[in-house]
Amino acid sequence: MKHKNANPKKNTAKSAPSEPPPNWPPFKPLLPASDLYLEPIVDSQIIVSRNFWTSTLCKDYVSFLRSLPLVTTPGKPKKGDAVRVNDRFQITDPAFANRLWVETGLRELVNGSTDDEAEGETMSTEERRRLWGGEVVGLNPSIRIYRYTAGQFFDQHYDESNMLSLPTTPSATPAKTTWTLLLYLTSTATGCEGGQTVFYPDDLLFKNSPIQKEVVVELETGMLLLHKHGNECMLHEGREVTAGEKWVIRTDLSSTPTVETESWEFSHPPAKTTAIPMPSLPTPSEATLYLITQLNSSYNQAAQWRSGSTTVWTIWPAVE
Repeated sequence: MKHKNANPKKNTAKSAPSEPPPNWPPFKPLLPASDLYLEPIVDSQIIVSRNFWTSTLCKDYVSFLRSLPLVTTPGKPKKGDAVRVNDRFQITDPAFANRLWVETGLRELVNGSTDDEAEGETMSTEERRRLWGGEVVGLNPSIRIYRYTAGQFFDQHYDESNMLSLPTTPSATPAKTTWTLLLYLTSTATGCEGGQTVFYPDDLLFKNSPIQKEVVVELETGMLLLHKHGNECMLHEGREVTAGEKWVIRTDLSSTPTVETESWEFSHPPAKTTAIPMPSLPTPSEATLYLITQLNSSYNQAAQWRSGSTTVWTIWPAVE
């Protein structure tokens, strides 16, 4: 059996060394946001959006990405890590993450249209929050570019969830990554063979596995793949590329807690605890706004909350 990581664990996202971000090309041409839709592959676990990017835009981006300083991953992984052989580029770029979230129709695709009269809405706001693990407020600023050539692959593994702080105004927004986002730029249509993303039943994590046999997601140029990660991540791998090149843009959906979601835990040692009584507010969104406001105005970091008349926070000073 191929090597796999231990059970998924929560971790604190680490910032890459400061460096000038690339001069990313514009997102043109794109399909109208109204033409995009989510297609569940496994309910509440794996979702795709086909033709999220046009083939022309994908081709332009592949040409641009070739100019980046890609680094080949080490041949021997760290203890507990899955074997991964690919070329990659990683940078912390909040501006690009925000562009990808706002300019491509992704925000509307994930959170639904803001138009009260929009047709075709199949999920309520509450249903979307339950699906995504909270209110999705943006993307992880950690942008990763992957290139797999013939013979390269990513062995069986889980994707971890990370705690991070999104650089929003007037103050930063604490968030947690909840779903992996993979944007495929190549496929068999561009000469790439192999490289499928495969998900496996895993009785260790799921006593009632959502699948009974492996689920193979074939590469499609411009397709967006979203899959839940963290404690509910499914065991998966990127199969070996046998010909051509597989290009992927990787980031994560980042969510803030709502009263429907489960407890969040940060990895830093807590300094003290306190209890914040919740006001009587009519909607979860207003309750969430109150909690985030309290967090941003009174505390540096916080964790471990539960719904009810009282929300319990574990708080500590911000880490320098």
